Amino acid sequence: MNLPVGIVLVVDDDPNVLKALGRLDLGPQFSLRLCANVAEAKRVMDENEIEVALIDQHLGLNEPTGLDLLAHLRERDADCFRIIFTGAADLAFAVSAINQGLIDAFLVKPWTAEHLLSLLNQGCETSLLRRHNRQLACELAGRN
Repeated sequence: MNLPVGIVLVVDDDPNVLKALGRLDLGPQFSLRLCANVAEAKRVMDENEIEVALIDQHLGLNEPTGLDLLAHLRERDADCFRIIFTGAADLAFAVSAINQGLIDAFLVKPWTAEHLLSLLNQGCETSLLRRHNRQLACELAGRN
């Protein structure tokens, strides 16, 4: 039996993308929080521990970029697995963001359900391992 593994924050200003993601059968191990703007996303971040964040790079006029939001999330929770997704595949952008440690993965629209599910599973596992490692490091430091 699969138990819920983690909360997945999804931020995209395109309602069709949010609807498409909401219709996907991702299984009971994921709890999706779909947000149309940064203000909604920040409320979700304040109320929940996010395992995976899937953020569109272009969040609309007068909004920060997805990369800015992921940088903010990294400051709040370095253990969260951060994915940027966009319809404009820019390899240089993706490499730069990964090298800066701002993102863990890059997803290009349109995605396949299989690839997305694989990435979300990887993200939840990575996030849980990061949290566990941090807890063990704290316990070890306390013993020393």
